[in-house]
This record gives sequence, structure tokens and C-alpha cells, in this order.
Amino acid sequence: MLSKRVIAVSQDVKFQKRLAAGLMAAGGAVEAVSSVAELTGARLEADLCVYHSPEKGDPEVENLLAKLKSDIPIVMVIPGPDLGHMLDLMKDPRVSNVLVAEDAIESSRLSNVATKLLFGDVFGLEKFLSWGVRVYSMLVGDYQEKSIAIAAISDFAAAMGVRRKYRESIEQAIDELLMNALYDAPVDQSGRPMFADVPTKTRISLRMEQKAVIQYACDGDRFAVSVRDSFGMLSKEVALKFIEKCLRSDHQIDRKAGGAGLGLYLVANSSSEFHVNLYPGVATEAICIFDLTAAKIQLKSFGMYKEKIDVAGRLAVAGAQRRVVTGATASGGGARAPAGLRAALVASILLLVGSLGVVVWQQMLRPGKGSLVVATDPPAAVVYVDHARRGATPLRIDDLEAGTYAVTIELGGYQQWEGVVRITAGREATSLNVPLHRAKGVVQVQSSPAGARLLIDGAETGKVTPATVGDLTSGAKHAIGVRMVGFRDSVQEVTVPESGQSVSLQFQLQLAPGYGTVSVESEPPGAVVLINGVEQPPAADGYVLKVGSYDVTARVKGYIPFTQRVNVLSGARQLLHAKLSSGGAVTIRSNMEARVFVDGKPVGRTPLVGLGMTEGPHSVLLRASKPHMFYEFKVSVRKGETSEKDLKFGRVEVRAENVVARPAGADASGVTEMALPAGTQLLPLLNKSTNEERPEKVSVAAGETVVIDKW
Repeated sequence: MLSKRVIAVSQDVKFQKRLAAGLMAAGGAVEAVSSVAELTGARLEADLCVYHSPEKGDPEVENLLAKLKSDIPIVMVIPGPDLGHMLDLMKDPRVSNVLVAEDAIESSRLSNVATKLLFGDVFGLEKFLSWGVRVYSMLVGDYQEKSIAIAAISDFAAAMGVRRKYRESIEQAIDELLMNALYDAPVDQSGRPMFADVPTKTRISLRMEQKAVIQYACDGDRFAVSVRDSFGMLSKEVALKFIEKCLRSDHQIDRKAGGAGLGLYLVANSSSEFHVNLYPGVATEAICIFDLTAAKIQLKSFGMYKEKIDVAGRLAVAGAQRRVVTGATASGGGARAPAGLRAALVASILLLVGSLGVVVWQQMLRPGKGSLVVATDPPAAVVYVDHARRGATPLRIDDLEAGTYAVTIELGGYQQWEGVVRITAGREATSLNVPLHRAKGVVQVQSSPAGARLLIDGAETGKVTPATVGDLTSGAKHAIGVRMVGFRDSVQEVTVPESGQSVSLQFQLQLAPGYGTVSVESEPPGAVVLINGVEQPPAADGYVLKVGSYDVTARVKGYIPFTQRVNVLSGARQLLHAKLSSGGAVTIRSNMEARVFVDGKPVGRTPLVGLGMTEGPHSVLLRASKPHMFYEFKVSVRKGETSEKDLKFGRVEVRAENVVARPAGADASGVTEMALPAGTQLLPLLNKSTNEERPEKVSVAAGETVVIDKW
């Protein structure tokens, strides 16, 4: 039975029907209307509202928000991808999701979102996948495990036929989400971020006890990945603030210690769908979905959801939370009158009945419970479920709520076992039989440069240097190899030491044919290096590049960026001295694209963000041919400062017969279409029939078109 009241608003009748179908599939009783005016009542009540907004700046949005009660979740459907517009809509606490539907909406996408909002069970990657698609899981506790996870998921994507450009976006999203989960989410007992004052280079050497859970899946058309932390410190308000700051700030590429904002912004810009599930104090789960059939990646769905069902037993890493009921004690002595006793008795009974009702209601909201049976060979191993110790094997646990758990098994003298299990509600227990393997000798592998893939006997291990190998049989001989793009493969033979001992191997990698290196020294030092416009991490040994030409840029705040074309030669190691000149920057934006000239030299097209200039005055010219644009202004640049110019233009079209305009920059034949700055302008007109000239006073509005159809 459809028991949840859902309001669907769309001016388009066909679109309205698609909305209704998707919402009914989610279990909603749909009331579909064509306009906000059809919704009667001062403050409307519903379990969900979906509004189809036909354009940006739709005035009906404000009217809708004013009519709905403050606790009604809202899904906004907009006509095109626009992260800024999505952020503006999401700022209303009731807006939980913004969907893009350029022509028609996919009912399945809408029903997925609606189900989460109507029933409150939001966590889990499987909620965005078709039935039967397998979800894979991994645990990640440190930087090395992060690298291994990214490599393993990238290999899985390649095996599924995912193209390289999509794999790069997937890798970037996983990297950013895991960095947030491992080093930005953790807090201490007082709720203070654990790594707030720890530099990034120091953070990546640390290992977390409470590991992040990463899940991934692919159905051939979509690739989905999720990362869940065990702290739940992110809020919708903070997330939106971070993303907006990166989107609308000139300094969005800065990454400061303790900041997760850049990661969220990069993820939102590199995925087709971005969803964040919030359970304050317990867990945060970020989900990215990549549409493999799209020509290019654009954000088509952005949502943030709060868990309404008490699933702390499924997601929390600590023990069950205790609930304490407090009451008042009577003061004063002496016997009470019978009427007082009766009143107290009635109050106690009502309190008891009310408490029972609360307990029953909470139990009805909880997911069903299931059991986990763990056996190991040999027995007596200690079992941890979501990092909480539960006992020694053989072990049966009967108090687990349905869901996904991280399981760790430890036994002295044996290798630690880690995995993820799914508990289902019902009488049949989930069985976990684990053969434990004895601890073995350790081989430590390092390379210069670091980051090479590790091979054992010619087979990939999924590890990168520096790496520790602890699963080789003592006394056995193995060929340990390293492989890295741009370098020759290198192999060393090693005999694995006895248990508890280790041996170290060091590889000095040599450049492969067809590759060279470029090192950058800047004056002043500490420059950020970009190669072909892409920011690079620091590289003490230089950047390894294929033979060819590259634009290498060095940037230092307060100085003009230095850029030079470098030709990379096979086997050559080049050193680029980048001497930067003192200056500032100018950001130029306009609502119409135009070529930009500074002091008569072309520098690019609008928008230009952080364009470096020497100190002092400069002349800036914006030009375009269709419509004609010729707009010049002055700018004064100060060292270390960024000046901003946000220009608004409107169109003017001359349609009068044999009449043309002669604005600045136009040739003698004149033009009939032009872009002029917003405001009142004097436009010279020429009547070609009479050769008469006169000025026309024109009021230009940003983004609007003015037509001159009479002489």
C-alpha cells in the first residue's frame, strides 16, 4: 500500500507523469500538480516534495519553500548541470538532493533518492545499484593500503572495460575520499580533529586503528564507489561551505593541513553523481557514481541525506550506546493523602506505558537482527567486529543488526585476518571459516624514486614502494622486482629470512628509453609546479616524462607565474631555472566569452582566473567578433594581491533597414550585432541609404537583448 504522501510539481505534463511513476515505485502516494499555486494551505504537510524547476532563477522556488513545512525533505530537478546552482538550492536545510534532467528524468534515479528520503535507511552502496550487481569491499587503514586499494579498483575497472579517462576520475575520487576518511574525519574523545595540527607529510606515515570501508561495483554502464569513515563529523552545512569556497574562490587549489574542502570539490567535479550519507557521531559515507556512457563527466545528481533509522549497531565502531531516562524525586516528609497516592500511581502507570511505547517504536524502526558464527584453524583467535572485541573462536554472536561489518581476527604467531561480512536478518547465521596462516619472514623493499609497483616472481602484488612483504615462506628464494612508468624494470633475488626477522632491498631505478626528466628550481624557492596546466606533487628527483614538448609552469604567491616550453629528450635529465618576477594577479570574468589582451598582447579567453601581472597599471581589452565586442579598461596591480573584474554585457541588435552601428573597434562597414556593457550607452548609428549618422541612447541589461528596428 502507498502510505507516504509525496507532492510532485512540474509544468510539463509528460515530465509530471515520469515524476509520479518514479515516486510511486518508491512507495509514495503521489499528488501531482502543475504549479505551486495549486498547492493550497498555509504550511503544507507531506513526507516528500519533488519540484521540477524549468530554469535558473525560477521565482516559484521561493514560493514553494514558503509553503512547505520546515521538516519536509525536498528534491529539486533542474534542466542542466550547474554546480553553483546546485549549491544555492542545497543551502535550504530541506533540500536533500538536486537532480539534473535535461529532457526526461530516469524514474530509477528518482526512486532511488526518494526511497532513501521516505524511509530514512540511507547508508549502503547497493541502494544505487540494480539487483544482482556484486559489491566488493576493502578496509583501508593507512597511506600504503590506500595506494593498494586504488590500484586494485583501477585494475578492476580496466577489467570491466572502463576507459582510461573514466578510470582517472575514479582514481582521483577514491584518493580524495580516502584522504578525508583517514586524516580529516578522525577525532579524539573530546571531538577535536586528531590531525588538525599535523602536516600532510607526517599524516601519511600514520596508521589508523579504525579503518575506512571502501566498496565498489560496476554494471557495465555505471561505476560506483563509496568510502565510509567511523566518526560521522561531517555536516551538510560544512560540506556545502567547503565546496562553495573552492568553487567561487580564486585560491581553490590551496590544500591546507586539516582541510577536507578541496577533496569534496574535486570529487563533485569528477563524478556523475555525488551522494553523502550522514549519521552524526557515528559514520559518514560518500558515494560517487560515474556514468560510463556519457560523452563527458558532468554532475547530474548531488545529495546529502541523514540516517533516520537507529543503525548505530551496524555502523558504530564502539559498543552500544546507553540511553538513560532521568526523573524527578519527591521532596518533603509525612504521609500523602490517598488522592495523592492514586494520582502518583496513575502517573507511574502512564509513564510506564509511554516508555514501553517508545521502546516498541524504537524496536520497530531498527533493522532485524542476525547472527555471525566465526571459526578459525587453529582456534582460540580473538575476533573484533567493527574494532570492538567480541571473544575468542569458536564464537557465535547473536546481537548484530542487519548490515555490513568489518571483521578482524588475531592470534599470536599468525597473520592478522581482515574482511567485510554482510549480516542478514533471520534465524540462519552468517558463517565465517578462516584458516589462519603462520607469521613469516619479512622482506622490505625500497626504491629511488619511490612509488614503483612491486612484483614477486614476475607477478603483480598490488603494492608500491616502499613496501613490506610478510607472506613469503621462510627459506624460500624469490625474484623481487619493481616496475615504474619511465624506468627500466629491475629484479633482485632474495632468500626469505626466518619468522620474526627481516631483510631489506634497495632499488636505484634507471630511466627507460623514450623518457627523460625535468627538475625545476625556482627563485624564490618553494614554487608549485604545473606541467601542461596540471599541478604536480613535489619531486626531488625530477618529473619523469615521455619524449616530447611540455609547458612547465612555476607558481609562487606574490609573483608572476613562470612558464617555459621544454623539449624532453630520451635519457636526458634537464634542470629548469624558473626566475619569477614580483607582481600580483587579476581575475577577469564575463557573462559572454571574449578574447583578452593585456597591454596589447593576447593572454587567453574569459574567464581568466589568477592571471599574473607585474606591479603597476595595465590596459585590458576584451574582444569578440560575433557578437562584436570591444571593451577596454584599466587595472592597477599590487604585489601579492588579486584584483577581480566581473563584467556583465547585454546584446544589441540593429534590425532597421540599411542601418548599421559603429561601436568602438568596428570597421567602416559597421556591425548589426554587438555586446555592450550593462548600463546606458551611446551607440553611433549609420543610415547607409542617406549616409546620415546619429547617436542612439541605449539602455543595456546584463544578459538581455535590445532591438533597434527603426531609424
